[in-house]
Amino acid sequence: NFAKDYNLVAHSTRFDMYALADCMAKYDLPIWDNNYFCSHRITQELRKGLASYRLNDLVFQFELNSFEHHNALEDAKASANIITYFNHNNELESIEVFCDTHDFKMGKLNKNGFVKRKHSKATEIALDYSNINPQEDSIFFDKTICFTGKLQKYTRKEVAQVVTNIGANWVD
Repeated sequence: NFAKDYNLVAHSTRFDMYALADCMAKYDLPIWDNNYFCSHRITQELRKGLASYRLNDLVFQFELNSFEHHNALEDAKASANIITYFNHNNELESIEVFCDTHDFKMGKLNKNGFVKRKHSKATEIALDYSNINPQEDSIFFDKTICFTGKLQKYTRKEVAQVVTNIGANWVD
């Protein structure tokens, strides 16, 4: 009930939000219909060219309160602190304005991710987000993947689905 009417924030939502939805499904709980957004992607958009976008590095770079990294509650607070930091520095008016200005769509638990919108309907590939199994230990986890040129054995949609399923960010 504490999160009922609020947007949710996490750092690297590709893992956190699918883990949350999977947990709800496993225990036969209704999946929340909250919107969510990602402090990692917002930071990448607002602060291009940083050496690192890892949560602990951003907390240090922005001189925020130190925290116990990889503790769920502490990570959640750090993600919120990053968004608050941008808000206080007038870099982020609201999540809705950010989405409109930077062409993002809000994430929905177990439905779609917090990603940039496609500009061309001709190249848009509809992905299935119901079988995501992010692999945090993979070298591809939360990396942006783009395939160029002609693919020989698979369609672009098949490859996009595979990299999305393991937790990578596919772009066309």
